[in-house]
Amino acid sequence: MSKSVEGSYINLTDSLEEIHEKLKGAPTDSGKGQIETAALSANTPKTSVASKVRFIDGDTNQESIGVVNILTLVELFEGEEKRQHYHQLYQGEGIRYGQLKEELAQAIYQELAPIQERRNKLENQPEYIDKIIADGAKKAENIANQNLQEIQQAMGFFVRKQ
Repeated sequence: MSKSVEGSYINLTDSLEEIHEKLKGAPTDSGKGQIETAALSANTPKTSVASKVRFIDGDTNQESIGVVNILTLVELFEGEEKRQHYHQLYQGEGIRYGQLKEELAQAIYQELAPIQERRNKLENQPEYIDKIIADGAKKAENIANQNLQEIQQAMGFFVRKQ
């Protein structure tokens, strides 16, 4: 899922239906094939599924990057055990991507729900938000003034007291 392609990323504010629709569009393969150990290059991220294995589609004999992406999301939102379960299915009876994506959408939505609830509460408290912004601006101003004084002093400029 790319942040630069509209509709190919999940927003913090997406509903369960929106998440499910976006996951439906995520590329996959036939759901059955072989898993090979990946050769790591210097540019390969050392995280999760992408750095460890390659999925080779049993129908096309082509590498399936989309499967790596979707199973990385499974690991992040449903855990490594669930991802391992899908690895076994991939090499056996096959993955049912419709079911996988439905369960994954639910897991992502559950993870985002507390964030969405908090955001909704804050949207109804504009005075509170304004106060947080004003307090933050005051703190930033104090830090900036202190930094400016230190810089002026280091450069030998006259520093006036505030």
